[in-house]
Amino acid sequence: MLPVTFHTLVEKYCKTTQKWALIVSFVYPGKDDAMKASVFLDELILAAPVLKSKSYEVMQIVTDGQGAILFDNEKEMNEVYQTCVGDNGPTEVNSYDGPVKVYALTCGPDGFLNENT
Repeated sequence: MLPVTFHTLVEKYCKTTQKWALIVSFVYPGKDDAMKASVFLDELILAAPVLKSKSYEVMQIVTDGQGAILFDNEKEMNEVYQTCVGDNGPTEVNSYDGPVKVYALTCGPDGFLNENT
């Protein structure tokens, strides 16, 4: 039996439904981190504005540091993907250059596509 992970479930969902998804994940600051929770959340929204949006269906609540946002088409998914700032720094549409990074991975009917590493 193959192990089931959140990523494999999202990939299976996309393949089965012929829809698109953006997997996002991030690391909360630890107890010893100088960044307070309220500052972290403000920075998180700057790094991934989609997490503040109420316009998209979220597959999993992001309170555990990961989630998937579902889309009906590739264009919309790619537009949102471009707003997520990961380790590779600011994007063409999001100039955020702060301490919080959001890993983003796109997925479509054929499987995983792009990631912002």
